[in-house]
Amino acid sequence: MRPTFALAALLAVTACAMPLPDLALSRAGMQTALQGEGKPYTWRNPDTGATGTITPERAFVLAGGVRCRDYLEHIVVGGREGAVLSTACQLADGTWRTVVVGNVH
Repeated sequence: MRPTFALAALLAVTACAMPLPDLALSRAGMQTALQGEGKPYTWRNPDTGATGTITPERAFVLAGGVRCRDYLEHIVVGGREGAVLSTACQLADGTWRTVVVGNVH
């Protein structure tokens, strides 16, 4: 699984490398949060101590009916933390893909 641009930007800010198990939890969390009803989704890896929260924000529909949603991703890895506001759009198969990386906090 390739990291999204949002995660790459977040990792650059936190100056840490995200282990693949943490990355998998983060990506699965994004899918769960964006498919839900707008509630934040929090994940935690007990093996590494990494945590993350994905909070869905504004939802909108593009021309052609493509559903998109802004989301805030906050991750703590290796004691370093960061957050990034990005936008994902839903693909035909129902999964979400990050298409715009916004402000890194």
